[in-house]
Amino acid sequence: TQLVEEFKETAQLAVLDQDQVLYIDKREGVQPFRIASDVGMRLPVHCTALGKVLLAYQPESEIRRIIVQRGLQRFTRATICQPELLFAELKRIRDQGYAIDKGEIMDFLRCVAAPIRNGQTQVIAAISISGPISRMIGRRFNDIRDKVVRAAAEISKEMGYTVGGAIKEIL
Repeated sequence: TQLVEEFKETAQLAVLDQDQVLYIDKREGVQPFRIASDVGMRLPVHCTALGKVLLAYQPESEIRRIIVQRGLQRFTRATICQPELLFAELKRIRDQGYAIDKGEIMDFLRCVAAPIRNGQTQVIAAISISGPISRMIGRRFNDIRDKVVRAAAEISKEMGYTVGGAIKEIL
């Protein structure tokens, strides 16, 4: 809610369920653009910021199993459809602590997501802000990204997560 109030864009909360992104909460932004997602909706993990964050923290064997069973369907020219490119993207996500969807499921959509951890350090969910690429650029995008990462860290702390330098640095 705080993210939506500050940026006027749509915020979403999702979990990994049945090898897909499952949207469990959504707060609609007030901008004249609606994100086509609803609570209960499922999307592939390889082409959304939420999905890539949730996938990035799975064991490699689990990632490979999901790729084999679900495939890497192309939605746009930007969709990652090669396993080796997806693995490189997932490593980048783990290194930086957030994921970006750069028009991978919809050409005009940009999304940034960060992982939410529990007290056992497991990634149990992810939070994101989505909007059209035209509003998700430059300094504004960097501010949104930083606030999403901070919100995920704060929620993780509330969930009992205390281990890791990222939360100490952010908070």
